[in-house]
Amino acid sequence: MKNFIKRILNYFLNIQLVRYLINGGFLFIIDFIIFYFFYKIIGIPVHFCQTISRGGSASVGFFTHKYFVFKNRDSSLLKFSLQGILFIALLFFNVFFSSFVVYILYYIIRIKNIVILKVLTEIIVVIESYIFLNLIFWKFKKEKKNEFN
Repeated sequence: MKNFIKRILNYFLNIQLVRYLINGGFLFIIDFIIFYFFYKIIGIPVHFCQTISRGGSASVGFFTHKYFVFKNRDSSLLKFSLQGILFIALLFFNVFFSSFVVYILYYIIRIKNIVILKVLTEIIVVIESYIFLNLIFWKFKKEKKNEFN
């Protein structure tokens, strides 16, 4: 039974989208804790909390996406640097994009429940991010494979 569970777990962990969703859940927890702390305890406006929490979770996200989700172990300093620069560019885009989404949902659509607000924001940003992260990490992994084939 133990081997069966291990095989099932390994099967699902070999699916990139499953790893992305697991990692997303992990990063969401980090993001939400930071967001909640700055919003409820410190009292910073909601759209600024989104910016702070996004930056904090994204700092961890670069490494978890590169190594866990996309299994990109390329140690070339040039490719690592380029991936880092592209990830930072995506981070800046996502910080402002997610803050904009939070602003729209909170102030215009008037979703005042913080949990629902964060979950809806994350759903929108997760879809957008998956597309761009594939371009950053997966593209470089495919290029490396093609160099040797």
